[in-house]
Amino acid sequence: MKRVLLCQAVVTLALVACAPAQAVSTQGQTATPIVPEFLQTFDSAHELETTAWTASAWENATRAHSPSNVTVKDGVLALKLSASVPGTKPVSAEIASRRNDFFYGTYRASIKMSSVPGAVVGWFTYLGKPLNEIDVEFLTRDPRKAHFTLHHIRTGVDQATSNMPFDPSAAFHEYRFDWYTNRVEYYVDGKQYATLTNQVPDRASRILLNHWSSNIPTWGGKAPTEDAVMLVDWVCFSSEYKAPPSKLLSTTVDAPK
Repeated sequence: MKRVLLCQAVVTLALVACAPAQAVSTQGQTATPIVPEFLQTFDSAHELETTAWTASAWENATRAHSPSNVTVKDGVLALKLSASVPGTKPVSAEIASRRNDFFYGTYRASIKMSSVPGAVVGWFTYLGKPLNEIDVEFLTRDPRKAHFTLHHIRTGVDQATSNMPFDPSAAFHEYRFDWYTNRVEYYVDGKQYATLTNQVPDRASRILLNHWSSNIPTWGGKAPTEDAVMLVDWVCFSSEYKAPPSKLLSTTVDAPK
């Protein structure tokens, strides 16, 4: 797959101070500062660790995360949910952006999911205190159903689901959400599937991708007893709602070219 270097604004993720931000006005929102663009194509494991992401190592009572479950090969990120023996804590994979200034804009990722039941696939923005979270999630036990969710401290959850007309484990597809002040629009391969408006998150956040299980009967079900691997080809963010380079879209099935 053809590769593209990081966007001009992401020289390093030491959060370099930028020139005074300009303002952008988009349909349905007031003028907001332009946040530096971000484009990650996972060219090497070194790039993952030192420029853009941190591989999570936290754990709680129901699941753990291991940096060794995060690998990069041939320009593709792999997030492995390890085979789990019944009664043990699942070992998951997660990466979080080093930057925490992601705000209104378009968020896009090219993802190929696992066909192994029992995993939760997550692509989202997150701020923990106060809670602000915008999710695209899939449960591999019901692989064609997309879950679009807003989590906000004031309201709890706003959500929608849509059935995909394809098998998400068969090829890479572009999963996208456009975050505005008054709504979040969700797209897959350029087609809009949902709009959520209930107390839209309003704080700058990090970008995360994860592949996990907590053995929750109502959310993902029992952890898989064989390895499950989620693949990510690229991730892109633009506060000006710009599409990624066309050469990236050419690697996804049915994405607008």
